[in-house]
Amino acid sequence: ILKERKRVIINFLIIIQENIMEYDLFRNNVQQVKAKKPILFALETDTPPSIDKIEDFEKIYRMVLPEKYKLFIIEFGGGYFGYANIYSLDNSSNYFIMKHKSFVPNGYLPIADNGCGDFYVLKCNGEYCSDKIYYYTHDSQEITETAYHDILEYLLDVGLKAL
Repeated sequence: ILKERKRVIINFLIIIQENIMEYDLFRNNVQQVKAKKPILFALETDTPPSIDKIEDFEKIYRMVLPEKYKLFIIEFGGGYFGYANIYSLDNSSNYFIMKHKSFVPNGYLPIADNGCGDFYVLKCNGEYCSDKIYYYTHDSQEITETAYHDILEYLLDVGLKAL
């Protein structure tokens, strides 16, 4: 078990290194917006999960979350993030990702909402959830593709209004 755990952590660190430049750019944007508009980050957020908590979630729900989503929640948790809110892995929170799963079609996982009943979702093929962000409109029950290739693009545009 220890050997497997070490392998998982090493693989996770490799993925972090591969995404570090893009994530650093995202983090720099966050810091700039925080400096200009600190009030946007004064609202309640969920506690960031540990790597163990993420692994447990993925095992329990038999899904693999996108790496950029994992990077984000490890640092920022969930809940309010600038002008957006992001669903978390905190099962005691109103922002727990699975509390909103029943509102979207099978094969999709909600990661955020627009505050009016519509959701930003990830498409899940089997157990793997894509990075690409889709939009689910509850009135028409339609899912449309967005311009966001991943959660970081979504958060830069919607959460930080930086794009």
